[in-house]
Amino acid sequence: MLFRIMFQKSNLKKIDLDSDYLNQIPLVTLCSSLNNLQTLNLTSSSFTAEQCKTLITQMAKETKIQELYIPMSDLSSIEADVLSKAFNKLKKLDILGAKIRRYQMTALFKGIKQGTNLEFLNLNRVMVDLLSSNILTSGLLLLKTVKVYKLNRDQINLLFTKMSGIENPVVQNLSIYEAETEHIPQHVLASAINKMKSIEITRSIFCMDPIPRKHTNFIPTFLKIRSESSLTDISFESVNLSTIPPGVLSEAVKRLRKVCLVRARLCNDQLISILSNITSSSKLEHLDLTGNYLSCLPTCNLLAQPLPGLKRVILDDTKLATRQMKAILSEIVKKPFGLKLEYISLIQNDVTELSTQLIQEVKSIIKQFLIDEHHPDVGEYFSGESTGYSSDDGY
Repeated sequence: MLFRIMFQKSNLKKIDLDSDYLNQIPLVTLCSSLNNLQTLNLTSSSFTAEQCKTLITQMAKETKIQELYIPMSDLSSIEADVLSKAFNKLKKLDILGAKIRRYQMTALFKGIKQGTNLEFLNLNRVMVDLLSSNILTSGLLLLKTVKVYKLNRDQINLLFTKMSGIENPVVQNLSIYEAETEHIPQHVLASAINKMKSIEITRSIFCMDPIPRKHTNFIPTFLKIRSESSLTDISFESVNLSTIPPGVLSEAVKRLRKVCLVRARLCNDQLISILSNITSSSKLEHLDLTGNYLSCLPTCNLLAQPLPGLKRVILDDTKLATRQMKAILSEIVKKPFGLKLEYISLIQNDVTELSTQLIQEVKSIIKQFLIDEHHPDVGEYFSGESTGYSSDDGY
């Protein structure tokens, strides 16, 4: 009934479909109805290859859709020119993990270069490494926000080289997943990255360099953040940053709004410098140190005291000692009024010695508090004897 109404006349502009029964709706009725929307999110629906082809063929002729989210879809049977024409009419396109052929991607990027409305493009988990480096990078540089996966060496080198040579690039938000950046000249990286508003570089966890102190080519990047940079947000995941001087790293961090240094192999001196500088930052709101080991920090207060001054903190899988966990939660409980903190995640840390009451107090204060719940086993409930386990409190 809904799709019949939408097909005839509807003021509905946005819909998120979460259904496995779309194949029960007549194909033309379904696609014509969806084509009248402004925002279409098919993330949680089982949209078939035939439905994709019909919808995108209609879009190529005429469409009201401006934002299309259609991840994990099969687009492989759609004519390349039709797909390019339809997609270049959009402002936002998310085809994460979609099944799409090389010649279709080539047509899409040629279409972008000829003229496009696209501003946002998510190609994560879409293989583009066999595309022409020039065609791919020329298209990417015409978009404001780009998420791209596993560029080959020539593609990523050319992309950063071109970006470094453009005074005011169109692209402002760049995410590159499973990126290999070691071969890119460090001055090129520094120049290109610092022209962005946000940069996300994720390296495959399986490609982490086995030598933890290997020289990194990101030192000039962080030096430039301290002085002249457009960056507000950075995210480095599984990128070895252990050789960046602590002072350089912490000065850069305090000038940013959002900092994610996930599995970055940060050393103790770097962590101490970052945490010591947080209180002197008027910009930093979001800090994610997931996968860096924090258990060897000299004092609990060094970690606990600055965190309530941020809006969002993620310390997942950081080997926090019980005394550190207690200190963080106690600091939050001590400052219930005027607290900036809205979200904190401490999952994948040992909570067996934490007080349930303390956890509940923090949950009543923070909008979102994520922590692994400890569920005692039967032996802990009924045994009157000591378990013999020692905590990692350090006392």
